[in-house]
Amino acid sequence: KVNVTLLRKRLKTDKFKTENLSVGKYTETAVCVCYVQGIADRQVVAEVVSRLKSVKVDGVLDSSYLARYLDKEKTFLFRRVGSTEKPDVAVGKMLEGRVAVLVDGSPMALTLPYLYVEDLQSPGDYYENSVVTGVNRTLRLLSVFLSVLLPSLYVCLQMYNYQIIPFKFLITILYASDPIPFSPLSEMLLVLIIFDILREANFRMPSAVGITLSLVGAIVLGDAAVKAGLIGAPAVMIGALSGIGLFTMPEDTLILSLLRLGITFVGGIMGIKGVVLCIMALMLYMSSLSQYKTPFLAPFAPDVPRDRQDAVMQKPLPEQKYRPKSVPHENDRRR
Repeated sequence: KVNVTLLRKRLKTDKFKTENLSVGKYTETAVCVCYVQGIADRQVVAEVVSRLKSVKVDGVLDSSYLARYLDKEKTFLFRRVGSTEKPDVAVGKMLEGRVAVLVDGSPMALTLPYLYVEDLQSPGDYYENSVVTGVNRTLRLLSVFLSVLLPSLYVCLQMYNYQIIPFKFLITILYASDPIPFSPLSEMLLVLIIFDILREANFRMPSAVGITLSLVGAIVLGDAAVKAGLIGAPAVMIGALSGIGLFTMPEDTLILSLLRLGITFVGGIMGIKGVVLCIMALMLYMSSLSQYKTPFLAPFAPDVPRDRQDAVMQKPLPEQKYRPKSVPHENDRRR
């Protein structure tokens, strides 16, 4: 009731509708489907309600339990249901035609349908200048690409295509990597796994201890490993840059980390051709995803020019006259 009130406080209209359900055999958890009548697509609302009614489970303790059931295609690499704990974000998405799902006892609201481009967006983007917002989103996108591809490209260039590397830089890499007992692929995989272990340990430690753990792991262990000749300094630097870039999209950090490991492994075996094949396969897979009448990679695949007004670059809010075409809705005009 508190969460519904937070939404109703911002949507002072009788078009704000809710449908209450009870999910869970033993918990009988209250679930509320919220939408704006006249904007949200009726078929999408009916489908969300139908899927919630079909959930047969002992208990629902958090909204994340229902996210698995609302994902029709059961994708394992990318999340297909949006989540937010900010009422203004939830209302903003509802005004675009999306449906919000609230679960009793959970501070997170689920939003449907979901586009991958939403991961690039931050709530603060809509309170900043559109030029600054566009620059920030571009940096996030570049950071993700570099984080996922940088380790694999480093391994490929060192093992198969070293002639592409500038001569002076190549000498530096060879000098640093010559005493290393591991192959470039094994060395990079070891660095990435160590960073992932430190990240997981940091998340589960108290904040004060976590900062100390990060410093000890990044500085002491890294420096000791380089001096002992177990890991090369370039590999540590590449791993650190890749790890930092992943945190620009915190919701997908673990998924992107798994993709990074997989592409690095394939690149170490097949070279740059393997990296290119992995990218093509990943793009084809993501382009094939679609649910609730919304393509996952819209507005880029398929191409929806009008929706680029708030994708990577952002038009000033007064110029965004229409709602996103990628999200099904009944009322197209926003202003």
